[in-house]
Amino acid sequence: MNSPQIDHIPQEAFDWYDEYAHGLMDRRTFMKKLGGLAALGISMSVLTSALLPNYALAEQVSFNDDDIKATYEEFDSPNGHGKGKGYLAVPSKIESKLPVVLGAVDLCSTYINQPTLVATS
Repeated sequence: MNSPQIDHIPQEAFDWYDEYAHGLMDRRTFMKKLGGLAALGISMSVLTSALLPNYALAEQVSFNDDDIKATYEEFDSPNGHGKGKGYLAVPSKIESKLPVVLGAVDLCSTYINQPTLVATS
């Protein structure tokens, strides 16, 4: 952890992030609520570094790696925002059925084009 203040972030900040990440709260409202925690002495840089993913560290395997075939797939999300978009990576040489790893692109990563990995089977 970067700062001892991270241990003192109220649970409601994590709840707000959850609402933001799942589309129940827009970015402006999310940041405004976080800004209200400044009265507790917690800086925005500490809050955002603790709550928001570090997208610079997200890529583990290159999109162009020869061992995988990677594509962005769109799918219906009737209980979400209507349509979802995911990053699907499968081995180049498939000999049988395999589990699937789908990277669902969340609201914050849409504008910087970095997937968040979600494992499914």
